[in-house]
Amino acid sequence: IDPNKTFNVHLLSNDVKDKRGELIYDEVIENKLATKIDDKSISVRALVSKDGKTIATELRHYGTVILSYEEDNPYSELNNIKAHIHYLNSASKVSFHSITGYKSFDYGSAMLFFNGFRVMPYGDPKDDWLRLNQRKAQGTMRHLGTRELFGIVEINDGSRKFAPVSSREGMENNLAFKQLADLS
Repeated sequence: IDPNKTFNVHLLSNDVKDKRGELIYDEVIENKLATKIDDKSISVRALVSKDGKTIATELRHYGTVILSYEEDNPYSELNNIKAHIHYLNSASKVSFHSITGYKSFDYGSAMLFFNGFRVMPYGDPKDDWLRLNQRKAQGTMRHLGTRELFGIVEINDGSRKFAPVSSREGMENNLAFKQLADLS
């Protein structure tokens, strides 16, 4: 599998038509939730460079970049990783619900994608793979929990530093995965 290849999913149904007889489902399926919620939340975007030398971070306030910086990457096993995490205040949670039809805490938290595919169960509503709720319990004014955050962490790993355990059990808890959880 080449992690640099991309593909699209196109849904075409010959059975489901609207009142005029036109196909309802004939389009490329895209997940635009992160971009739709970007203008309605405070978010952090982080990028570990492809060569693993730097981490670039942006803090956004309702879509506008208010702070950005780049630093040396102290994590030896991490490269080519993107994260886009949203803080959902009360108003953002209402917007999230109107966009998705789900309450944010029923939808999930920080979801993990490995070479373009979602890794279960990371990000499920009851999964706290980053131990956010544990940190929040230690100091409520200093940390956010899974109920306040939504986002995506994307790993593009051509060097096989990360290892999936199976399609249902997540990732091996190796050094690279531990560093990723620490970075988050």
